[in-house]
Amino acid sequence: MFNHLCELMGTNHILATAYHPQTNGLTERFNQTLCNTIAKYMDEGGKDWDQWIHAALYAYRTRKQSSTKFTPSMMTYGREIRTPLTLEEHGLKSDESEIIETADQYVELITNRKQKIQQIARTNQNKAHDRQKKAYDQKIKAFRFKIGDKVLLYRSEKQNVHGNKMESPYLGPFYIHSVEDNGTYSLRECDSGRIRERKVTGDRLTRWNDRKHGTPKVYMDNNQQRIQELEKRVQQRQKQSIPRVSPLQRELLEEQTRQWIRNEEAQVRREKQQKRLQEIEDDRRQRLERIKFQERTRKERAERRQRLENLTKETPIKLD
Repeated sequence: MFNHLCELMGTNHILATAYHPQTNGLTERFNQTLCNTIAKYMDEGGKDWDQWIHAALYAYRTRKQSSTKFTPSMMTYGREIRTPLTLEEHGLKSDESEIIETADQYVELITNRKQKIQQIARTNQNKAHDRQKKAYDQKIKAFRFKIGDKVLLYRSEKQNVHGNKMESPYLGPFYIHSVEDNGTYSLRECDSGRIRERKVTGDRLTRWNDRKHGTPKVYMDNNQQRIQELEKRVQQRQKQSIPRVSPLQRELLEEQTRQWIRNEEAQVRREKQQKRLQEIEDDRRQRLERIKFQERTRKERAERRQRLENLTKETPIKLD
């Protein structure tokens, strides 16, 4: 039923694969912009983020988009959003040509303007897509595997997890069972032959190269006389390699070793103390900067609120 609805609406339904957010890149990029904008409004605790959603969305809707060259409000309503700040900046002057007397005139104006704006925005967006695709294709590497190739699967869920450094970042090996659309593959386990349900993208796969293990050859020498000669030779070399040290020299070496250990421990303690002092100083500077920023923000909000109150008093709104 959902596929039939997509056909009626003319929607191209694309399924996303796990650990590949590029498929839904437009939504992911908007979420990143929204989160970064809300982070600028929040206080130090970060618990009042939901109170700034409308302010963040308003800032987004009144800012030009780099691809379309228009603001979202212009694309939706055919005009820019007016606020008391814009009225204060540009005054209360209005163009007589924009005065609408009937609903039909308003519909015609909005329809024609929106059509022109959307046509220009679509042209700008296509140019931006071509430019972005060209820049992306220059640094992307094509991943092409055939059915039956042996590959390793990268464990994306362990990418930013710290712990066992000796743990392998790959799973497998697997066989390429089938080649799907949009650069995705279906994998089959080598031992059991079970086919994995989830499809994976080519950028998570690495070609597997089989190791060529050689067979070691061991020769046993049963000549007892030869073995005894080798043992005597090894013992003589061990005696020659051991240096002769007098008791006085041994005590001197031990004292030098203990002194070196004490110096190293003192150096480590000094470094830890300096590091702790530096952390305290950095924390103090960050708190001071945060206090200055909050104070500056309060002053700006108070000035803005005062300007709005003055504007409201000077230009009262008359209701017919």
